[in-house]
Amino acid sequence: MSRLSLFTLTALTGTILACGGLMGGDEDGTTADGTTTDGTTGAVADEGVELPIPVDQNVAGRKVEVEVCAISGHTFTGDSTMSMFKSVAVDGKRVLVATGEGEVYAFNMSSDEGCTLTLATEFGEEGVMTFEREAEWVSAGNGTVVAANGISESYVLRGDSKAYTCDADGYIELASDGRWGIAPWVNSTVEKVTFGANSCSSEPWVLQNLSNDDSRMGPFSSVYASAIINDLVYVGGSLAKSEDPDESKVIIAFTASGKEVARIASTGEDIPNFGWIHAVNACKPGLCVLDSNFRRMTLWGDDGAYLGQIDLKEMLGLNYPWINDFALGSDGAVWIVAANDREGSELADGFIYRVTGLSDGPAQRSLVSTDKMRKALKDRKAPKGAAKARLRREVDVRKAAPSDNSEAPKSKGKGKGKGKGKGKKKKGKKKR
Repeated sequence: MSRLSLFTLTALTGTILACGGLMGGDEDGTTADGTTTDGTTGAVADEGVELPIPVDQNVAGRKVEVEVCAISGHTFTGDSTMSMFKSVAVDGKRVLVATGEGEVYAFNMSSDEGCTLTLATEFGEEGVMTFEREAEWVSAGNGTVVAANGISESYVLRGDSKAYTCDADGYIELASDGRWGIAPWVNSTVEKVTFGANSCSSEPWVLQNLSNDDSRMGPFSSVYASAIINDLVYVGGSLAKSEDPDESKVIIAFTASGKEVARIASTGEDIPNFGWIHAVNACKPGLCVLDSNFRRMTLWGDDGAYLGQIDLKEMLGLNYPWINDFALGSDGAVWIVAANDREGSELADGFIYRVTGLSDGPAQRSLVSTDKMRKALKDRKAPKGAAKARLRREVDVRKAAPSDNSEAPKSKGKGKGKGKGKGKKKKGKKKR
């Protein structure tokens, strides 16, 4: 097998209910292992935030429809885009969000009249749950929710409250049945965790001692994202130098017991390399991969073939978003959490999106939401047209008005486009 060839991806049916990446980031905000170094942010009410206008996409022969969700009585605001949202998961009819302040929010979802999220006030304290240690990652499966700290303990939630504390660490990803999961953490040993009614247990999985060249087990030197589809475990990360001198970023599918069965990576100029692998999830007909470093989502077929990509800046209607995670609901709707700097301010705003068309399922965008989006796009374009018309009228008025030099002979236009360019243009600084 060629280490960087596209293997046939198997068993890509079903739903990933937990997915995500280990905080890969822009150069100015990350450490060598991809974790963010900027300050955490909070979620506060701010009624003055204007919702962005997303744009539908056509990719790989499908129509991807997107809508920004209205969060009833709440807005996420902070001082950092990279720490606004850590993770998102779907638990039945709820969207769960882990924030940069270590809290987990639970929202009841509705899409009949456009995407609307309302705090599930019975969850935790008025829809927000806090823990002994900050929760940076959230995963859900069959009524079980795990909120993980990453470097320390995790918390198992059932219904609206915490059931027990689990000693397993890492960013735990649950299988769809909620009974087991895996717990990757950067370059540490990946554990397999089993969840019971009142306690959990863990054991080392096939990827062990990733930071140690002498005792490492498995092809990775560092892992960023993972997901479980049925009984297959998908892990994205950097290959060890002994496996690949370029230490390429790839996604490998394993059986639950740890046998490698598939690999996906760039093989040429027309197939983009991964800047980082922040999250993976099931798509139609294969896999979606989130790469927030390049603000894009790449699509891969169930045979491992590269199908295309989505420009997330355009789709989300944001000028330079940070998207750390996305989740898939059982109805096929994809939920994306994104943060963006507020224009003219040092603050950043967080938004939650509902996307349909990326995965199988009955989920559709409502007609109400479609009409609202069309109106918003029309209103956004209108001022530009009005400005052009106003400028044209002003030019016409100036042409018609007599000048102070009206008695002078008219120019024959010899100078039109004939100048030698002595007035050189100043070179502007290139935007970074």
